[in-house]
Amino acid sequence: MRASTGGRIAVTDFVRNMSQNPAKTFGLYPQKGTLRPGSDADMVLVAPGWPR
Repeated sequence: MRASTGGRIAVTDFVRNMSQNPAKTFGLYPQKGTLRPGSDADMVLVAPGWPR
């Protein structure tokens, strides 16, 4: 997450690279790798710098 919070990569690109692209690579998209009706709701919440 350091790259995203440091401004080197947009958060949307980070999410795409960590979820959507791997799901497409392994043939799991759109069941995985997206938040859409009918897809699995697997989510990870990231809080950079937490806890302080």
